[in-house]
Amino acid sequence: MVFVSVKDAKPKRKVAVPIPENGSWEQFIGQVQTKLKVASVGQVYLATTGERILRLDQLQDIDELIVVEVKEALYSFISCHCHKNIMILLITCALG
Repeated sequence: MVFVSVKDAKPKRKVAVPIPENGSWEQFIGQVQTKLKVASVGQVYLATTGERILRLDQLQDIDELIVVEVKEALYSFISCHCHKNIMILLITCALG
């Protein structure tokens, strides 16, 4: 079991996440995303040393981790205009 929080989150949130014995890094990150209710996780660091964590075998029971949330761009198509065989697509982009 490790304790995970989101870097610079206000208010600070911390959740307990089990280290899967026969699972993958991707499964672990999926659990972190679900428990912290974030869209995507970028980097993962040890809170005590700042060491970047990339694999499950780097984790020990009761480690404290900091994750960097990646806010995905959300695109909305507004309109499409055609002018002399050139299609102009107007979009808006909002960071979620």
